[in-house]
Amino acid sequence: MNPVQAPGPGQIPPDYPHSICMVLPTALRALGVKLPRPYAALDIPWLSGRISASGAGRKFDRLLFYFLDSLGLEACKKSGGLFARLLKSHGLALTSVFPSITSTALCSIYTGLPPARHGILGHKIYFDEIRTLVDVLKMEIPGVGRPLTSVRLPIKHWLRVPPLFDKTFLGNRRAVHISPHPIIHSGISDMIYPDHMRREGYDEYIEGLAKAEYYLRAGAGIVNFYQHGVDESTHKFGGESSQAMFSIRNIEQGVAWLAGHLPRAVQRRTLFALVSDHGQNVFQPGRILHFPYMEIERQKKTAGLVALGTSGRLGHVYSSAFPNPALEKWLALKCRGKATVVPRHTSWRLAGGAGPLPAHARRLGDYTLLLHAGVKLRVEFTPPKEEKYLRFSVANHGSLTADELNVPALFVPMDEIV
Repeated sequence: MNPVQAPGPGQIPPDYPHSICMVLPTALRALGVKLPRPYAALDIPWLSGRISASGAGRKFDRLLFYFLDSLGLEACKKSGGLFARLLKSHGLALTSVFPSITSTALCSIYTGLPPARHGILGHKIYFDEIRTLVDVLKMEIPGVGRPLTSVRLPIKHWLRVPPLFDKTFLGNRRAVHISPHPIIHSGISDMIYPDHMRREGYDEYIEGLAKAEYYLRAGAGIVNFYQHGVDESTHKFGGESSQAMFSIRNIEQGVAWLAGHLPRAVQRRTLFALVSDHGQNVFQPGRILHFPYMEIERQKKTAGLVALGTSGRLGHVYSSAFPNPALEKWLALKCRGKATVVPRHTSWRLAGGAGPLPAHARRLGDYTLLLHAGVKLRVEFTPPKEEKYLRFSVANHGSLTADELNVPALFVPMDEIV
């Protein structure tokens, strides 16, 4: 049941019982991991039948959990390759979460819970604990660049629930995380992956796949693989562009290579589960919601603005008082025709919350700006500087359009990929 109606034109709400929160619990159940309430699994008849089938050769004892950043549902269908074929036979359409931004969606995927439960409610959001905006992906203050880990803040506690890779759930199962070297120890990686979970970095995609092959052959119970190639191409060229299709085909070739290089016995006992965090919404020319640095500073002095954060195509507005008529008037004029301004209780429900707002709900903002389709959000956190390089950016995510929210998920035995 959807928690709230879509608040703006062209927007849809997350469907949490059929969302990316459910993918990892479903995959872990296939391995025989027993999860307590409130964790729930998707009802997938073929997968349930495979789990209950007799014979050791038909049981899964290994999981390749493949996190493919920014693969939207329509892009997957349009690609027409391996993933599109598997989507018809072994896949389903799910929604992302709110906000539909990587930091929030990643935490929902790996905790199995809506954002309101795990507490990571955006990308660049305000934390009352330290009274400043924080870039949650990098765990640093926007515009400053100093990692928060260097000042020994208890950032692991900002994630309010343990990740499903914690020993509390996995017991003695061996788990390995594989991702590109630059992000293997990023701020949010240190938050979401337990200390006992081995991490392996890669430079080239094939290197990462070779490491996945090694650990699956060696009997690792869970290999978690992160791939960001589609995210790079869809941000720069659009989710259904020829460049995005090229990236998807390259990634599919890698998955097929990996499946084909595993021994038959390992293939049959390994479940391949693919999940994406969000899709992309393509900008329309000239449709920009711009908050210049000096205008933000002026509203801090005159209207009680505390901070303005962002989650891609979503704005988080923090006020010294709530409600704040002066701030509401400014936002209404600023966002007219470009974004829907919603109060904190509405955004809390969109994030999967219910009942009275707890203290951590403020991380969403006192007001949230839900950008309409095709609108780009530009917030200046520091005085603007001259751009030295040509930067491509034609699409983003974070808000509630179908392009951003609808994503595919796959549950496929590795022997049925080749």
